[in-house]
Amino acid sequence: MALYLITICWNLFSLAIILAYIYTTYGNKAPGIAAVKNLFYYGKVRGHGNHKLMGSFAQVPKRWFAHFYIVCVVCTAVVTVTTIHVTMTSSTWPHFMGLVLDHLRYPQTEGDITDVMPVILVLLLELVQGCRRTYECLYISSYSKSTISIPVYLTGILFYASIGLSLVVPLQGGDFVIGQIHWNQFLGTLLFGWASFKQHKIAKIFAKLRQNKTGTVMNHEHHVPHGDLFEYVSCPHYLLEILIYFSFFVICGINHPVCLSIFLFVLSNQTIAGYITHIWYQQKFPKYPRSKTAVFPFFL
Repeated sequence: MALYLITICWNLFSLAIILAYIYTTYGNKAPGIAAVKNLFYYGKVRGHGNHKLMGSFAQVPKRWFAHFYIVCVVCTAVVTVTTIHVTMTSSTWPHFMGLVLDHLRYPQTEGDITDVMPVILVLLLELVQGCRRTYECLYISSYSKSTISIPVYLTGILFYASIGLSLVVPLQGGDFVIGQIHWNQFLGTLLFGWASFKQHKIAKIFAKLRQNKTGTVMNHEHHVPHGDLFEYVSCPHYLLEILIYFSFFVICGINHPVCLSIFLFVLSNQTIAGYITHIWYQQKFPKYPRSKTAVFPFFL
């Protein structure tokens, strides 16, 4: 399995998230702990229980999450169209894009994957994911006055802007072939479809917590959601996000190291965010069901 610079970067981001969580959870009175929490925690977990934060330094509205997915749609669409063009014409990458890929591919000078079919499939599915989440953020979600720190906001922008380029790093322009559709691509696509459908349903459940029967937002308070996967875990939306990116890894296979690193980043980020939210639910609502787990049913 090739080792690329972009792979190392994704793995370092995952490690940074894990270390930040350990530091803010077990650091107690460690230097700068309040500042780190102020940057690291976002949304409903800010300002309650053991996570109570002072001030609002470098914060933006959580509803700006929509920007993540708009960036995702634009950047992924550009990479997808370019990749299909390069494949159909057997040409090389456009000059600027080629320079960027060469740097991200370092120290490898050539890609290790020639079958472009799985990568194009994942790019198309990521484009579908970005479009769906944009729609949900703009027309379904009912956001409170919760905030996110600017570093977290910029991290989200960078994440969704770089997914497309990251996925094509192992490819070598001009040497692409369209191989047969294998069982893992079919299985991964089915998993993506199921997880996307369930995540859309979860988004509607969240929105209805603050709406009346006509769909009008009546309040911005936080409530305990019920129904569907909420009966098993506190954060099914995080579980489904993990499954969506796991489906990408299933499609691309173990030979695509960058896709594996992206999945590990999502896994660490969503698991930690889910566990923090789970603890918040328990602190905020004394009668919160103790049988629920954070992200994975019957685990943690």
